[in-house]
Amino acid sequence: MPVAQNFSNLPNIHHRRTGDTLPDYVVNVYDETGAPLNLESPSPPSGVVFTMRAGDDSLKVDRQAAMLEVGEDGSTKNRLRRVFDSADIDEAGIFSAEFEITYASGKRTFPTDPKQKLEIQIHSDLDAT
Repeated sequence: MPVAQNFSNLPNIHHRRTGDTLPDYVVNVYDETGAPLNLESPSPPSGVVFTMRAGDDSLKVDRQAAMLEVGEDGSTKNRLRRVFDSADIDEAGIFSAEFEITYASGKRTFPTDPKQKLEIQIHSDLDAT
């Protein structure tokens, strides 16, 4: 039986300005009881990627490297992180995002529930840089 997941530390929309590569985009994943969901299960992953799509369905970030880390509890690997590079955030708009974890036995995408969305709004910077 699949385990439901929930995200913490997610505002309705993650906001940033064009050109701002900091802070990293970080989400923590929890099961339906609120416990950290161990993303190293069923086995350690062989890869983690991040995808970000614009409202017109064009890909802005296509399966680029992301990280799996120990989360807030200090022991469970339930934190997903994308370190933005300048090409990720060089245009204003609202983007949908997902993380995909690859295991030897298959893959797992977050979020899986269509009611949960990872949305990033990039606002135009007020100056030219």
